[in-house]
Amino acid sequence: WLQDCLSQSLKASASDGKFQQRINTLFAINEVHPHLSTKFLNDHIYGEYMKLLACDPVPNIRFNYAKTAVQVYKLLSNSNKMHCSDTLKTMATSDADFDVMFFAAKALEQTSGEQVQIGI
Repeated sequence: WLQDCLSQSLKASASDGKFQQRINTLFAINEVHPHLSTKFLNDHIYGEYMKLLACDPVPNIRFNYAKTAVQVYKLLSNSNKMHCSDTLKTMATSDADFDVMFFAAKALEQTSGEQVQIGI
């Protein structure tokens, strides 16, 4: 029941027009991910909500995606790990915001060990 309730709440907040609701989605994921099944984390948490927030127009959301990726990375499936690494690499090398590039590069190094030159 927790996963159903969480899924409904995160679905609404991840696509909300208000910045605060979207960033709260990532904060909630950080808190609850250790208590979720790996399947739910991969299929819903990462697959639906984190992928969506990685492309958010607000830089603070994108760099918090990078921070959250560090927390959930070990629990991701191989295909989601590849997607996450590719997303972080793209953010680190070509995002328009310096903070996003910085946190994405740091997250990429912490998750996959890959070091990239931050795009400037």
